[in-house]
Amino acid sequence: MPARDCEICRRKSTMYVCRECGREICESCFYVPGWLCTECHNRAAAKHPEVHVDRFEVEGVALSFKLFIIGFFVIFVGIMLIMIASLLSPGSNVSGGGVFLIGPIPIVFGYGQYSAWMIAFAVILTIVAAVFFFLSWKRTR
Repeated sequence: MPARDCEICRRKSTMYVCRECGREICESCFYVPGWLCTECHNRAAAKHPEVHVDRFEVEGVALSFKLFIIGFFVIFVGIMLIMIASLLSPGSNVSGGGVFLIGPIPIVFGYGQYSAWMIAFAVILTIVAAVFFFLSWKRTR
Protein backbone atom coordinates (compact mmCIF):
# COMPACT_ATOMS: atom_id res chain seq x y z
CA MET A 1 0.00 0.00 0.00
CA PRO A 2 1.62 3.30 -1.04
CA ALA A 3 2.14 5.96 1.61
CA ARG A 4 -0.33 8.83 1.50
CA ASP A 5 0.50 12.50 1.78
CA CYS A 6 -0.45 14.43 4.91
CA GLU A 7 -3.93 15.93 4.67
CA ILE A 8 -2.74 19.21 6.24
CA CYS A 9 0.67 20.07 4.79
CA ARG A 10 0.58 17.71 1.75
CA ARG A 11 4.40 17.41 1.89
CA LYS A 12 5.24 14.38 4.07
CA SER A 13 3.83 10.89 4.24
CA THR A 14 1.26 10.10 6.90
CA MET A 15 2.13 8.40 10.17
CA TYR A 16 -0.77 9.26 12.49
CA VAL A 17 -4.54 9.68 12.54
CA CYS A 18 -6.13 12.58 14.45
CA ARG A 19 -8.45 11.24 17.14
CA GLU A 20 -10.79 14.24 16.73
CA CYS A 21 -11.33 14.62 12.98
CA GLY A 22 -9.85 11.35 11.66
CA ARG A 23 -7.47 12.97 9.17
CA GLU A 24 -4.25 11.15 8.29
CA ILE A 25 -1.34 13.41 9.20
CA CYS A 26 2.46 13.50 9.26
CA GLU A 27 4.62 13.80 12.37
CA SER A 28 5.14 17.56 11.98
CA CYS A 29 1.37 18.21 11.87
CA PHE A 30 0.72 15.99 14.90
CA TYR A 31 0.29 17.16 18.53
CA VAL A 32 1.45 14.17 20.60
CA PRO A 33 -0.05 14.89 24.08
CA GLY A 34 -3.61 14.98 22.73
CA TRP A 35 -3.20 12.73 19.67
CA LEU A 36 -4.62 15.59 17.61
CA CYS A 37 -3.71 17.27 14.38
CA THR A 38 -2.40 20.81 14.77
CA GLU A 39 -5.66 22.31 13.49
CA CYS A 40 -7.83 20.42 16.02
CA HIS A 41 -5.37 21.25 18.79
CA ASN A 42 -5.42 24.97 17.90
CA ARG A 43 -9.22 24.93 17.77
CA ALA A 44 -9.41 23.23 21.20
CA ALA A 45 -6.82 25.62 22.66
CA ALA A 46 -8.83 28.61 21.47
CA LYS A 47 -11.97 27.27 23.20
CA HIS A 48 -10.22 26.27 26.44
CA PRO A 49 -7.03 28.23 27.08
CA GLU A 50 -4.80 26.33 29.48
CA VAL A 51 -2.89 27.79 32.40
CA HIS A 52 0.80 27.13 31.81
CA VAL A 53 3.34 26.94 34.61
CA ASP A 54 5.71 29.17 32.66
CA ARG A 55 3.38 32.13 33.24
CA PHE A 56 4.25 31.90 36.92
CA GLU A 57 8.01 31.66 36.49
CA VAL A 58 10.17 34.14 38.33
CA GLU A 59 13.70 34.48 36.96
CA GLY A 60 13.60 31.02 35.35
CA VAL A 61 12.36 29.15 38.44
CA ALA A 62 8.70 28.32 38.97
CA LEU A 63 7.04 30.28 41.78
CA SER A 64 5.56 27.10 43.25
CA PHE A 65 9.04 25.60 43.66
CA LYS A 66 10.30 28.73 45.40
CA LEU A 67 7.33 28.70 47.76
CA PHE A 68 7.96 25.01 48.50
CA ILE A 69 11.59 25.67 49.41
CA ILE A 70 10.69 28.65 51.60
CA GLY A 71 7.98 26.63 53.37
CA PHE A 72 10.35 23.72 53.93
CA PHE A 73 12.98 25.94 55.56
CA VAL A 74 10.43 27.78 57.72
CA ILE A 75 9.08 24.46 59.04
CA PHE A 76 12.61 23.10 59.56
CA VAL A 77 13.73 26.20 61.51
CA GLY A 78 10.53 26.09 63.60
CA ILE A 79 11.08 22.45 64.55
CA MET A 80 14.71 23.14 65.45
CA LEU A 81 13.70 26.11 67.64
CA ILE A 82 11.10 24.02 69.48
CA MET A 83 13.64 21.23 70.08
CA ILE A 84 16.29 23.65 71.36
CA ALA A 85 13.80 25.44 73.63
CA SER A 86 12.58 22.17 75.14
CA LEU A 87 16.14 20.99 75.80
CA LEU A 88 17.24 24.26 77.38
CA SER A 89 14.21 24.86 79.58
CA PRO A 90 15.21 24.40 83.25
CA GLY A 91 13.65 21.58 85.24
CA SER A 92 11.77 20.03 82.37
CA ASN A 93 11.57 16.31 81.93
CA VAL A 94 11.31 16.29 78.15
CA SER A 95 11.65 13.37 75.77
CA GLY A 96 11.61 13.38 72.03
CA GLY A 97 12.70 11.65 68.89
CA GLY A 98 12.52 11.86 65.17
CA VAL A 99 13.59 10.57 61.80
CA PHE A 100 15.23 12.47 58.94
CA LEU A 101 15.11 10.78 55.56
CA ILE A 102 17.94 11.74 53.25
CA GLY A 103 17.10 9.77 50.15
CA PRO A 104 16.62 6.18 51.28
CA ILE A 105 18.85 6.60 54.35
CA PRO A 106 17.00 7.25 57.65
CA ILE A 107 18.74 9.23 60.39
CA VAL A 108 17.05 8.43 63.72
CA PHE A 109 17.57 10.48 66.89
CA GLY A 110 16.10 10.68 70.36
CA TYR A 111 16.64 12.10 73.82
CA GLY A 112 15.12 11.78 77.25
CA GLN A 113 13.39 9.08 79.27
CA TYR A 114 10.86 8.07 76.60
CA SER A 115 13.09 8.48 73.57
CA ALA A 116 12.83 4.82 72.49
CA TRP A 117 9.03 5.13 72.22
CA MET A 118 9.30 8.43 70.38
CA ILE A 119 11.81 6.98 67.92
CA ALA A 120 9.61 3.93 67.32
CA PHE A 121 6.60 6.19 66.73
CA ALA A 122 8.59 8.36 64.29
CA VAL A 123 9.83 5.29 62.38
CA ILE A 124 6.27 3.94 62.10
CA LEU A 125 4.99 7.29 60.83
CA THR A 126 7.83 7.40 58.29
CA ILE A 127 6.99 3.93 57.01
CA VAL A 128 3.28 4.79 56.73
CA ALA A 129 4.10 8.00 54.85
CA ALA A 130 6.41 6.13 52.46
CA VAL A 131 3.72 3.50 51.79
CA PHE A 132 1.12 6.20 51.03
CA PHE A 133 3.60 7.97 48.76
CA PHE A 134 4.35 4.84 46.74
CA LEU A 135 0.68 3.87 46.51
CA SER A 136 -0.30 7.31 45.23
CA TRP A 137 2.69 7.38 42.86
CA LYS A 138 1.75 3.96 41.46
CA ARG A 139 -1.86 5.08 40.97
CA THR A 140 -0.85 8.10 38.86
CA ARG A 141 1.34 6.08 36.50
